[in-house]
Amino acid sequence: MRKYRFNISLVALFTCIPIVLFSQRGLVNMNRAFDFELESKINQSDSNFHTAIKPYTISSLSRTNISNEKQTSTFFLNKIIDNSYSKKNGLFIVPLISAFGTAQLEDKAEILTDYGAGAYLKGFIGEKFTFNGFYRYVGSNQPSYMDSSLFSQEVIPSVGRATNPGAEILNVNHWEGSLLYDANKYFSFLLGKGKHFWGDGYRSLLLSDNAAAYPYLRIESTFWNVKYVNLYSWHNDFRTGSNRNKFTSSHFLSWNVTKEINLGLFETVVWQGSDTLHNRGFDVSYMNPAIFFRAPEFAMGSSDNSLIGASAKCRIKKKNILYSQVIFDEFYLIEMKAGNKWWANKYGVQVGAKSYDALGIKNFGVQSEFNLVRPFTYSHQSSLINYGHNNQSLVHPAGANYYELSNFIRYKKGKWYFEEQFNYLEYGKDSSLNNYGGDMFNSYLAREVDANHPNRDYGHTIGQGENHIVLYNSLKVSYSLMKETNLRAFAQFVYRVDKYNGISELTTLFQLGVSSLIWNEYKDY
Repeated sequence: MRKYRFNISLVALFTCIPIVLFSQRGLVNMNRAFDFELESKINQSDSNFHTAIKPYTISSLSRTNISNEKQTSTFFLNKIIDNSYSKKNGLFIVPLISAFGTAQLEDKAEILTDYGAGAYLKGFIGEKFTFNGFYRYVGSNQPSYMDSSLFSQEVIPSVGRATNPGAEILNVNHWEGSLLYDANKYFSFLLGKGKHFWGDGYRSLLLSDNAAAYPYLRIESTFWNVKYVNLYSWHNDFRTGSNRNKFTSSHFLSWNVTKEINLGLFETVVWQGSDTLHNRGFDVSYMNPAIFFRAPEFAMGSSDNSLIGASAKCRIKKKNILYSQVIFDEFYLIEMKAGNKWWANKYGVQVGAKSYDALGIKNFGVQSEFNLVRPFTYSHQSSLINYGHNNQSLVHPAGANYYELSNFIRYKKGKWYFEEQFNYLEYGKDSSLNNYGGDMFNSYLAREVDANHPNRDYGHTIGQGENHIVLYNSLKVSYSLMKETNLRAFAQFVYRVDKYNGISELTTLFQLGVSSLIWNEYKDY
């Protein structure tokens, strides 16, 4: 009988003893401070890597030439080529902590608290299976502007649904986990609860990690210059007053046309798990792995919600990246040509550029990105069929009906990381009585009547409704304390102005604390 040996490493909650946490298998946790350095190295390499599909698997990264950079300070890269555990069974546990205070400096100055504690676990079984996941208990005060934001009802944005909705400090049991089977260099299978991001930008109009984690099955196929992903996921909706299920079947095809040009195709279908007549559950017909196999049915009309899209990326001299996305929810060319702003021409566009080692400075990066999404995009007759999960959008935190320009300056020096962010966001907010197309959880059947178009079909423009212009500026400085879980001490200053109806609401925040950063949280809207 074969003997299985498990190596277990336990660390007290607030210690920082190094642990061999990462090997040549598993997932790379998503965090934009970490992604900045990693993507810089990938894009400046000659590898045939597909940067638009996240989270990355370490096995796919190990096949690139960035794995030769043993001295990098990135918290896992120096472990990629470490094979010491690749043929053994092992279990490793490391603590996760977050504790910081936020001073809100307005007329009613107050101190907000945010805390969390838990553990990250990673295990290996044989040479093919890897498990990784984490649990943390979170308690959080939200800034005043987030308490009234579109999609924060009963949730901590990007984290999960509160166990005590309505309380001053919201509590969430935040956990994610996955089982990865690396069959070979062509196929991998990932089963778990977590998030995904498809695209090369800061935002994604196709699929982002904005919402809380959800159960999923991801099948990834890689051959020649193509990577193809089938993603089947299970989502919750409680806008209807109960915790009801809905499902998505998504496909993304990424093609490296050359080492400098990448093209992508995307589709997803959303359907509700049950209605008043029957319990549909997961529709096995959507297990069909072929992309666009339902296109004829979409054209004829379907009770399910379908979206299609595309992406493009161009690399210029390795250090400069141009990228774009387009998403179509519904689109009718005749109505577009008529120029009457038909409500069901629902689409979004992204264009962006980023540069690594800008101005000849090592690890200095800049990025600028523009996004627009028409009203009612991602919505449907019911929130049970929209493109959302647990009261948050699966794409942009503003949902739809917005323009946004995001700008970043990033610099990394040793254990220090600096980031300056400035966003301009213009969006139309729905009222309690009227649906102007911003909140995807409202039915598009209840759209607002325009005075010039009483049939409600025409005259819909981006920013309609209660028009808001939000200027968001953030300066963040962090210092690495523990590479294994990206534990960082940080300070952040946020200056936000929200202008609407002749009013200017100012929010000034100063944050100071420590946090393990192996996820993203989006509060910049």
